[in-house]
Amino acid sequence: GHLEELEGKVRELEGQMEERRVQQERDAEEMKRKDEECDVLRNEKAQLEGMVIEMNGKMTSVGDEGRGVDDDLEIEALKGAMKQLQVEKRQLEEEKQQLEGDKEDLQYEQQQLLNDKKQLQVQNEELIHNRMALKGARESLEKTLEETEKELEE
Repeated sequence: GHLEELEGKVRELEGQMEERRVQQERDAEEMKRKDEECDVLRNEKAQLEGMVIEMNGKMTSVGDEGRGVDDDLEIEALKGAMKQLQVEKRQLEEEKQQLEGDKEDLQYEQQQLLNDKKQLQVQNEELIHNRMALKGARESLEKTLEETEKELEE
């Protein structure tokens, strides 16, 4: 009964460890995706910064009197888009940090599960050892009992 219970616990732990491994793979893929999103945002930001510099260059060369309302609107739109990109980038960085934390938690839990599994295996081996010792003691007692019965008969 106890041995089966231990074996059940070991199987349960192995199942939990497999779930954690799959979760770690998912988290790694998610982090990779977030990194890629960050790269895309960095590229977009660089492009926007280039466009702002270009617009500022046009404004300087044209001078205030030659600049139209459209240029001002375009510059404001670009600045707004850059702010939005910075917000999105910050959010992605935070999500990435969260994933790092989750990954560390999972690794810690996995280590705990491994330790539990080792402990159960040790208990299992002790039980088997004790069972063998008890069997040996029983056989020894039965032999002694037989010998005693023979002596009594004689």
